[in-house]
Amino acid sequence: QAQAVARASRQAGTRIPALMEIDRDGHRSGVLPTDQQLLLNIGHALEDGAELRGVMTHAGASYLARGAEALRQCAEVERRSVVDAATLLCEAGLPCPVVSVGSTPTAHNAADLSGVTEVRAGVFVFFDLVMAGIGVCRVDDIALSGVRQRWVRALARISVIGRRFDEPRGVRLRRALERLGPIFVKFGQVL
Repeated sequence: QAQAVARASRQAGTRIPALMEIDRDGHRSGVLPTDQQLLLNIGHALEDGAELRGVMTHAGASYLARGAEALRQCAEVERRSVVDAATLLCEAGLPCPVVSVGSTPTAHNAADLSGVTEVRAGVFVFFDLVMAGIGVCRVDDIALSGVRQRWVRALARISVIGRRFDEPRGVRLRRALERLGPIFVKFGQVL
């Protein structure tokens, strides 16, 4: 992919900026932060026409963490993965001005963001029922919870009743989609 972006950049006559994704969970897309040779190969490939702007990650595993200490640990692993990758790239003479992390659970529980230049968490400001369910916020903290229509607040509260967090996220998602009906089951199968 890095070579394709560099080739497209050369053909277009413009350096396409790119961030390298770091797989800090061991199961998402991106490069493992411990694969130093691959990080350097991708960085050099991008610089051969494109513009390496930096590294980014998303701590998807943080959605499975429970409790403030577990979330702090996830945030530190997230931070370390991109900071270490950025350091490696910089030491090899490659540019890495952007060092980006992004997950709402870790953004709210990070004890240290040294070396990070950007926090891009999805529902960081507004929250949602997922964040309430894993304990990052309370239902009353959700931006929608300030809505005065009783039916909206009732719906928000009902949607978390009976949720079981002792089952894997995939099982919970499948069951939620099944409760919503056939159209959502098809959508869930696509996911």
